[in-house]
Amino acid sequence: MRNLSFFRKILPIIIILSSNSFSAKSQVIYNENSNSPQTLSLNTYHFTEKRYEAKILGSNYISEEWQLSDIMTTIDSIPINNVLIKIDVFNNVIEIKDADKIKILPANQTQYFKLKEKNEYFITSNVLGNFILNGFSKVIFNGKITLLSNYSAKVKEAKYNEALAVGNRDDELIIVKNYYFFMKNNLLKTESTKKRLMKQFADNPKIQTFIKENKISPKDEKDLINLVKFIDSTL
Repeated sequence: MRNLSFFRKILPIIIILSSNSFSAKSQVIYNENSNSPQTLSLNTYHFTEKRYEAKILGSNYISEEWQLSDIMTTIDSIPINNVLIKIDVFNNVIEIKDADKIKILPANQTQYFKLKEKNEYFITSNVLGNFILNGFSKVIFNGKITLLSNYSAKVKEAKYNEALAVGNRDDELIIVKNYYFFMKNNLLKTESTKKRLMKQFADNPKIQTFIKENKISPKDEKDLINLVKFIDSTL
């Protein structure tokens, strides 16, 4: 019983000492009333700098707006009508809005679709027979000759000079359009210059003359529409 009695006597002393010791440590760790005349400079001390986290700028979509559409699938040629969609040309899929969910339809499971409000048609390689075009192609003109605008996307890598602090830090997603003629059961990609475009029609002087006299640029969609309308009238 002596040992227990002794412990009861010294227990208050242990508690007081422990409390004082904890209080002293707290004052050392956190002291709002420091009177030190020196302050640490962010310029003189070597801090580790947070690295810039690069992003990919731009959009995957031809349009950011949901658009009302009718779709013809390759699944037993069953259509999907009156749905809201976005066209993702980076991943080559159609995003379909279904209440609070988004469903994905790949290009290779699509034949064509129509944007109803704009009355625009897009096709895939599934309707081009043996010709292969990745992703989706917009039908710009459709007669005896068809003009297609094929969409794709590429990433333009950032080029930034740390030493000079010039350039772009972020990658950029760029949507690319390439134009194709579909005529006489043949798919022909338009050349990038007027001179090369004229060579594509070396066997038809009338078309060459039209290109030259009207200063047709293969990079200008309106010029290409005028060209295919003329070609269509000669066929």
